[in-house]
Amino acid sequence: MKKIIVIYGAFDRYNYGDNMMPIIFELFINKYHPDFKNKYTISFASLTKSDLSKYKAIKTVAIKTLINKENIKKIHAIIVIGGEVVGASTSALFTHFKHIPPLNFLVKKYKVIPIKQIKNFPDLIFNKHYGIKWFMPYLPYVKDNNEIKIIFNTVGGNYNKLNNSVKSKVKNSLQDATYISARDIRTSESLKTIRDVKVYPDSVSLISDLINNSMLDENTSDCFRRNFNQDYIIFQGTENKVGVNIDEVCKFLSKLNEITKLPIILLPIGYAEGHGDYNFLRKVNKKLKDSFRIIYPLNIWEITYLIKNAKVFIGTSLHGCITAMSFEKPYFGVNPRNIKVDNYLRCWGSPPFNKSYELGAIIDVINYLDIHAAKSLEKNAFKMKDLSFINMNNILNALNAT
Repeated sequence: MKKIIVIYGAFDRYNYGDNMMPIIFELFINKYHPDFKNKYTISFASLTKSDLSKYKAIKTVAIKTLINKENIKKIHAIIVIGGEVVGASTSALFTHFKHIPPLNFLVKKYKVIPIKQIKNFPDLIFNKHYGIKWFMPYLPYVKDNNEIKIIFNTVGGNYNKLNNSVKSKVKNSLQDATYISARDIRTSESLKTIRDVKVYPDSVSLISDLINNSMLDENTSDCFRRNFNQDYIIFQGTENKVGVNIDEVCKFLSKLNEITKLPIILLPIGYAEGHGDYNFLRKVNKKLKDSFRIIYPLNIWEITYLIKNAKVFIGTSLHGCITAMSFEKPYFGVNPRNIKVDNYLRCWGSPPFNKSYELGAIIDVINYLDIHAAKSLEKNAFKMKDLSFINMNNILNALNAT
C-alpha cells in the first residue's frame, strides 16, 4: 500500500497565496516527477475540512482525521507549505473563519491579557477544538511516531517573537524536522539558535513555469478575458496595511491614473476573515471616478490572469508581489512597515523593486521605469525559479532519504 504524503497548511480559507501554494506543489510534482504518485498518495490537509472548489482551490481534509490512531501509521511525511507558520496560533487562525462577530472579538481581546497562563488558554482550547496534538497549529511534532518526516517548505515568521513558554513547546518540532527552508532571512535568522535553515524563495515563484496560457484559458471564461484586453494597473490593499488613510490612497490612485493614463483595477486578493481587501477597496472605489474598477469575487486563476497581464502590480499582498515577480511584471510592495512583504522583497527583489515603498514614492519610481528595469525583472524571475526548483527537489530528496 502506498504511503501518504500530507501537504498541510492554511488551505481551508480563501486567500490567494495560501490556496495557490499547494497547487504549485502538485503541479511541480506532475511536471517534473510524474512517477511520484506511483509511490505516494498525496493528501491535502488543513485545520478544518474544506471545499473551496468554487474558487478553483483544492479541497482539504481536517488534519485530525489523518493523525488519529487509525491513519497515522500510513503517513510517510507531513510537509508544511509556506505562510507565516512560525508563530501562527490556533486562536488567531480561529478568527480568520466566519463566526459570530462577538466571538472573534472576545478571542482577540483575550489574547492581549499579559498573563501567559491566561493568554495561552485560548490556544489550548482551540487545539482541542481542531484536534491537533502539538501546540502551534503549523509546527507539527508527532512524538509517538518518529518515522514520520516533518518538512517545512519556504515558511515565514519570527521565532524570536514567541514568548519563552511557547518556544519551549515548539522547539522540538523545529529541531527534529527532516528539512526546513525559510522564505526570507528574517525567518532563518530567528531560527539560528535552533538549527541552520536554508533560505529559498517562496514556492509560488514557480508559477510562471508551471502555468501556461492554455491552463489559464481553461479556468477563466472568454467573457472575463475579453474584459481585460487593454493595459491596466492593479492596486490591492487592506486598511490596516497600506500605512495611510483612505483619502491618501484615493489621492495617490487619482494621481497615478492621471500620470499613466491607464485604468486602475482594484483587486481583492485576501478574502479570508482578518484580511479585508474587499471591504477596504470597495470604500476606495466609492470615492473614485470611472477610471477605477473593483473586480470581485474571483477564483484563483482569474486573480493570476489579472496579475500576469497587468502593466504594474501595487499592493500589500506578498503573493501578489511574488506572482508579478514570477511573470516579470513591475511590482511595488506598499508600506515599509508591512514587515512580511518588505523583508521578502529586500531578500529576493531586484532594484528598484527590492523594498516596499510609501505610496507617494511609488509614482516617482514608475516615472523612471525603462528597459533596464525590464531586463532586471527578467533576470531576477529566472533566478527565483531556479532557486525554487532546487528547494523543491531538496524536499523530494528528503522524502526519499532513509
